[in-house]
Amino acid sequence: MSTLTLKGPRWVTVRQHRRTLWVLPAFVAASLAGVVALRWFAANGADLYPGRQDGPLRSAMDLAGTGILLLPLLVGAFVAGPMVARELESGTYRLALTQSSTPRAWLASKITVAAVAAVACSGALVGVYRLGWAPLDGTYQFSWADRGPYESTGTVAVAYCLLGVAVGALVGQLVRRTLVAMAVTGLVTGLVMALLGALRWSFLPVRTLTGPPGGGRRSWATAS
Repeated sequence: MSTLTLKGPRWVTVRQHRRTLWVLPAFVAASLAGVVALRWFAANGADLYPGRQDGPLRSAMDLAGTGILLLPLLVGAFVAGPMVARELESGTYRLALTQSSTPRAWLASKITVAAVAAVACSGALVGVYRLGWAPLDGTYQFSWADRGPYESTGTVAVAYCLLGVAVGALVGQLVRRTLVAMAVTGLVTGLVMALLGALRWSFLPVRTLTGPPGGGRRSWATAS
């Protein structure tokens, strides 16, 4: 069991941000309870919007999709500000360097803890979102290809959170001002996400359907 125990800079990082790390599972648990309750209401006809099936569930999942889109910005801002830039700005990182810890180990501990927490939390929230999204799959604005469900039902949200960790760690080191680093990280992460969202269809292989005008056998060709 000793090999599984956190040591050195990682232990210090977890201790420093233990409150935030406790909030994350509590938020996931509350989200899960809310989605289960909304699905139960929808299944039993307890609709707050008469004449609209799954009304509360649809509204909640619409907000949840927006929230998951904003999650990478929050992750990046937290890494850039409280985890990296604040210690560089105040000089408290020097204390870690006096405890037989190198600057590389100090930064690696921040990135490792943030990355593990981001993957675990975003992955759990994706699972919760899929639970609420399942009854709405294929309906208006809830197809897998729509903005929101596309990012929130698979690995895209997790990848964006890791992007936020990377951008936050880099900006935090370069800027070294807590609030400025948080703002810059949020802006950069948001711009990258917007660009990838605009170009996401360009990443898919092109498939061309050919066949006679009157029907009959058709053939598919995939562009290389």
